[in-house]
Amino acid sequence: MGRFSIHQISSVSGGVETLRATREKKGFKLAQVAKLLKLPVKYLEALEAGEWYELPHGNYARYFLRAYANFLGIAPEPLLQELEQVVEQKDLPTTTVSTIKGKHLNKPLTHPFRRLLLILVVLGILVYLGLVAWRTFLPPSLNIISPAIDFTTSSSIVVVSGITKPGVQITINTEAVQVNNEGRFSIPVSLIPGLNTIVVTAQKTYSQPVIVSRQVLYTPIVGESNSSVVP
Repeated sequence: MGRFSIHQISSVSGGVETLRATREKKGFKLAQVAKLLKLPVKYLEALEAGEWYELPHGNYARYFLRAYANFLGIAPEPLLQELEQVVEQKDLPTTTVSTIKGKHLNKPLTHPFRRLLLILVVLGILVYLGLVAWRTFLPPSLNIISPAIDFTTSSSIVVVSGITKPGVQITINTEAVQVNNEGRFSIPVSLIPGLNTIVVTAQKTYSQPVIVSRQVLYTPIVGESNSSVVP
């Protein structure tokens, strides 16, 4: 839809004066015409007075003028030509009114709903980016299934297993462990006689690490060889 800027009109022209004269001759009140055409009375008053700056911007002025003229049985073309003489056709995203009733305005006219919509879009983007950043730096979940807390065994090997999220980096006693597509991991760890501390660390690329430790007491059976090999 075309946009235009409007300049002040010094007096009512003969063409638009025909609108009022014809309406009065036909015996119509402005309120009656406004109801029939479903147009605000103030716009009909502006048309009859030649006060184009009181009309909505864009092609609305032309539409209102044509509808009013056709209703009264007046050829709209001469009136539209008269309108074009005071309207400079522009193709701008906003309309700047240079002079209205002697007041100079440089403020662009924008629809309040568009400003509100733009604000909501910006807020939505900021919230989304905040959630992405929060999830990026949030420490991952880590649940150790085995061994249990304060676990005691007579075997030289204990299986360390747990659940986290897919893509999380897991290390057990500084050794990297592979995590499957379900976030599960499992690895056998060799023990030495006595108290063993097993440290499991889970970390995403940019997050803080999550560290869980388990103490396992290994008590060999008398006569059993303590040597073991981790597969």
